Amino acid sequence: HLDNLFEKYPQGNRIADGLFWLGESRYGAGDPRGAESVYRIMIQRFSMHELVAEARYGRAWALYKAGEFNTAARAFGNYVRSFPNGNFAIDAELKIADSFFSAKDYVRAESAYHVFYQKYPDRDEQQRAHYQWSVSLLKTGKAGEAASAFQYHAETWAGSALADDAKYMIGWSHFKAERYQDAIASYRTFLESEPSSPY
Repeated sequence: HLDNLFEKYPQGNRIADGLFWLGESRYGAGDPRGAESVYRIMIQRFSMHELVAEARYGRAWALYKAGEFNTAARAFGNYVRSFPNGNFAIDAELKIADSFFSAKDYVRAESAYHVFYQKYPDRDEQQRAHYQWSVSLLKTGKAGEAASAFQYHAETWAGSALADDAKYMIGWSHFKAERYQDAIASYRTFLESEPSSPY
């Protein structure tokens, strides 16, 4: 049926609109693979439509939700390159890092989080980007650097939702770096300052 409509109305804006909202509906209904398929058709058939930027962003999110993390990273990257000043460009940059992290490509995740953290010092997302960068350092075997990064995080965003996590991770990073006395000291400090923490 879609092929017949495309043949009859090759430039049909209503068809493009319908495809976009069908993709949105499938995504909202918990069908990211179905949403990705519809978004992709809309993007290919109506590349100049006013909603194509949102469709490309939606497709990247659908890929991410479907667990296609490497493809999602490319899709978010393509969005940023095509629409560097788009409404979702900054979020897409962070999702590139999230996609690499979810794909367990911690080397590229570390780089992408660090770029975001340095590029957007005044964004609310900076805190999460810094924490994820610190975790990525640990995941790539840079435990000593991770300990310093978690220490900075705990001090810079004291009282935040991730502060307790960062304090705990200081000790774990020292342990992974085989700096056992530093790990013991860090854990003692953590237990004294956060006696009710679930950690």
